[in-house]
Amino acid sequence: MFTVIPHVAFLHFYQVHKVPATDMEALKSPLMGLFEKRRARNFFIYVQDYNEADPKTHQGLDLTTVTTRELISKYGLSDDTVDFIGHALALHRDDRYLNEPALDTVKRMKVCIE
Repeated sequence: MFTVIPHVAFLHFYQVHKVPATDMEALKSPLMGLFEKRRARNFFIYVQDYNEADPKTHQGLDLTTVTTRELISKYGLSDDTVDFIGHALALHRDDRYLNEPALDTVKRMKVCIE
């Protein structure tokens, strides 16, 4: 039998933590340090506001050509943060997504956020 889990969890230093999926959750998360929380918050705001049909929300980025690695580097996120975003939120099985267009990852994250 399967049970619906309302939030995604992440094991960090032998403790289970909820994976932040919004800008406010990023600020409260024990998974990141103070400066990383701010960078993650800015990234989550971009993802939350992104609308494929509205170029004003793209901030000059074409996510059909920009790789996920390039998008993440714009926000300066640490490798640990990239891991839980890519694997726990966007549900990618391996790191190939980093070299693929970022649109897929952003869409996957939006599903988890909403």
